[in-house]
Amino acid sequence: MQDLTEYLKELHLMKDAPHLEQLLLRLENEKNEGMTVRGLLTEVLGSICQHRRDKRTLTWTTTACFPKRFTTPFDMQLSNIPVKRVEELLVCDWIGRSENLLMCGPSGLGKTHLAVAIGKQAISKGYRTRFADACQLFQGLSKAMLIALSVYEKKLQSLDTLDLLILDDIGNGTVPAEAGNFFYEIMNRRYDKGLSTLITTNKAVSSWGKALGDSTSVRAGLDRFLETAYKLKFAGKSLRLESFNRRNQLNIQDTEEAVSKE
Repeated sequence: MQDLTEYLKELHLMKDAPHLEQLLLRLENEKNEGMTVRGLLTEVLGSICQHRRDKRTLTWTTTACFPKRFTTPFDMQLSNIPVKRVEELLVCDWIGRSENLLMCGPSGLGKTHLAVAIGKQAISKGYRTRFADACQLFQGLSKAMLIALSVYEKKLQSLDTLDLLILDDIGNGTVPAEAGNFFYEIMNRRYDKGLSTLITTNKAVSSWGKALGDSTSVRAGLDRFLETAYKLKFAGKSLRLESFNRRNQLNIQDTEEAVSKE
């Protein structure tokens, strides 16, 4: 075991094999007479790889900046989107093909919730992901540009490391005057590098130029985004309003029952 430990240190695998000794003892105690040397090696390396995947998933989920309010799984029965389509998107093969996804429709229909679910699934598949409120991202880039061009470039480069960038709620909120240029810069860099982007919005694509302050830049950015994008259109009643109505209807019933008992 001492020799094995030295080899693991030299190969920089010690941190990825915290329970290796227990695994080896289990394999020895089970007396796997039918297991070949190749099988034993596969079992050991599989344990190391799984530990590395688990650690990576935990780290990437933390740095992805997902909204904390979405802790429950996305309920496909509450959406008008076909279940089969959602299941296909959750496989995340489209990210491996450098494709994009546009989720559009009125507010309160679950676009952000599904985007978060896809983002978490993407991480589990080995795709580095980050969630960003579009308005806040543009404001952050504007502040970085005021500090120094190198700081601005560093922020853009951090986005270049992402296999999937989720831009949430684009077209809403107060954005800086350069937002259209920022949008183009992000889309152009991701287009050139073959990186995927998921955008959610409750605004028509045709209105983005006005919302972001530069129709020419936004049009150029959209051209690059839409070339390989799938469109997922949400429709129906706001889930937030339905929740409000159900809660208040229950309150009314509780009040009526309490009065009748008195």
